[in-house]
Amino acid sequence: MNRSESTNNGGQDEAPTETKSTLGVVTGVALAAAAAIGIAGAVLGFGSSSSSSSETRKTMKAPGKNGEIMFRDDFEKDPQAYFSNSRKK
Repeated sequence: MNRSESTNNGGQDEAPTETKSTLGVVTGVALAAAAAIGIAGAVLGFGSSSSSSSETRKTMKAPGKNGEIMFRDDFEKDPQAYFSNSRKK
């Protein structure tokens, strides 16, 4: 009887010991890599719900300001005030 034959499991092939050992090592390495990625993500703030509001706010070119960038929601709140204030300067 060779290594892959077994009479205890109805004649089904069983993986050699080396293959089982290799699978255990590969699984361990994969779990360690996933844990490392998760820790790195937590440290760097990936998926964080506490991101600053400036990162999620949309921007636009400020009208009449030669390409200056401003937050879109500031302009959309009161466009009339924006133009009034820009003329005063």
